[in-house]
Amino acid sequence: MNLGEQLDGARFVRFDPANETVLGWFGGHGCHAYTLDGQEIAYWNIGDFSAHSAGFEEVRTNFEEHIESGEYLTLF
Repeated sequence: MNLGEQLDGARFVRFDPANETVLGWFGGHGCHAYTLDGQEIAYWNIGDFSAHSAGFEEVRTNFEEHIESGEYLTLF
C-alpha cells in the first residue's frame, strides 16, 4: 500500500521532517509510523486502557514527544 492508502481513515496525522516519516492515529489506543512510501515502521499503544480511546490531545502530545526524541524509531 502507498502512504495515502495506509493513512485512509486516520483521525490525526503528523509529519516528522527530520526522519521523513509520518505518524498516524486512527482512534483507539494504537499509533503507527510510516515511511513516505507507506511501509509501517513502528506501532505503539498509548492512553488509559480503561477508557474506550486515547484522547486527541493525548495523541498530539505523544506524537510531538516521539518526534522530538525519535523514540518511536526503535519500537518495531
